[in-house]
Amino acid sequence: MSWGPAASFSSFLACELSAFSNLSHRGRTNYINLGSFLIKPVQRIMRYPLLLMELQGATPESHPDKNPIKDAVRAAKEINVNINEYKRRKDLVVKYRKGDEESLIDKIYKLNIHSIIKKSNRVSSHLKHLTGLSPQIKDEAFEETEKNFRMQERLIKSFIRDLSVYLQHIRVRP
Repeated sequence: MSWGPAASFSSFLACELSAFSNLSHRGRTNYINLGSFLIKPVQRIMRYPLLLMELQGATPESHPDKNPIKDAVRAAKEINVNINEYKRRKDLVVKYRKGDEESLIDKIYKLNIHSIIKKSNRVSSHLKHLTGLSPQIKDEAFEETEKNFRMQERLIKSFIRDLSVYLQHIRVRP
């Protein structure tokens, strides 16, 4: 049996889908929604560095797998840093997009001196960029990541819609 990441994820997914299938036939699930299934692999990824560090500590220095385990710990930590940074940037984008949906009364209610100073600095910086007094800095990696994120978000929403239609379809069948 292979113990690589793909095999672990495949076995996890097969187990979760089997459990979901068995529960959905009874008409009830132990989970609130599909999102709880989709977040499980991400939550488990965050625990991998801890598990690998524990394995690394229990592995003798002379063991041939000691260096690959060190590499795995380093890689798992790097993946978690990337996930956290990606989530931080996504949350930042969502925060500012959510601001567009608020009513004027909600925005006025949130005003304080700090937010006024911050907003005026942003407007000032934006005007400097527009007039050419200050060069505009573009983070191409962020732009590309955000574009990919939006595409993934659309695909997941489409998947959820399709799954919902499928589940309704199998519930209707006798």
